[in-house]
Amino acid sequence: MRVLVTGASGNVGRFVVKELQKLGEDVVVAGTNKQKLIGKFGSDVEAVTLDFTSPDTFKEATKNIDRVFLMRPPHLGKAKDMYPFIDHLSEQSLQLVVFLSLMGVSRNPFPPHHRIEKYIEKQHLPYTRETRLFHAEHFWCSCRRDKRTEQSICPRRYQRDKLYRRT
Repeated sequence: MRVLVTGASGNVGRFVVKELQKLGEDVVVAGTNKQKLIGKFGSDVEAVTLDFTSPDTFKEATKNIDRVFLMRPPHLGKAKDMYPFIDHLSEQSLQLVVFLSLMGVSRNPFPPHHRIEKYIEKQHLPYTRETRLFHAEHFWCSCRRDKRTEQSICPRRYQRDKLYRRT
């Protein structure tokens, strides 16, 4: 089994890659900068170039892939920018597409994630969605524990909210 992880160099993607490796999966990391991926992951995984706005990158990126972890890159604000890649996935023999979405998006048609999910369903891809709290990963990646003092270090915007205070 080979799993393609899009957005592998980001916060969520990097975590997904590490967890799949722990499970012994054959992981293929995808992004627009193959050299950056090689620098980040070394020879532990195969790195491929994938640009959602360049259909000529799709075939090589999905070669011999069984499953896909799909994320919408933040710079693609329009859902339709993802449609050509989703169309390509629908032509493959995939076992599963996991789409990283947002909580409550099924009731909120404004985020592009809503339209992307509807399009994936329309293409009859075997898929599931993974949802997250909108800024949760930014919070956990921004807050660190100072090893010397054992105190939490959070950006000022999070310190104002009692919910996010950690000691």
